[in-house]
Amino acid sequence: DYSIDYAINDSLKAGIGGYYYQQVNDDRFNGTSVPNSQGRVWAAGPGVEYVPAKYEGRLFISFRSQLEMDARNRPEGWTNWLRAVWVF
Repeated sequence: DYSIDYAINDSLKAGIGGYYYQQVNDDRFNGTSVPNSQGRVWAAGPGVEYVPAKYEGRLFISFRSQLEMDARNRPEGWTNWLRAVWVF
């Protein structure tokens, strides 16, 4: 995973991020190894993070949109993640 962010203000950050995934073992089906089934992909795209000042330390919201590319034995395309965390 990687990320480069810029703090627009105390509550809002924007930037780019992504990841690289490499499967190290072949898949298994009915106990038999499936040759050349290891997956690989890397992804990159924009994202934003928001922490409202009123709830600082208790509420965190982020959105990421990443394009998965150069895939092997995996689907390619856009992934979008919306995450909200509330600390009790």
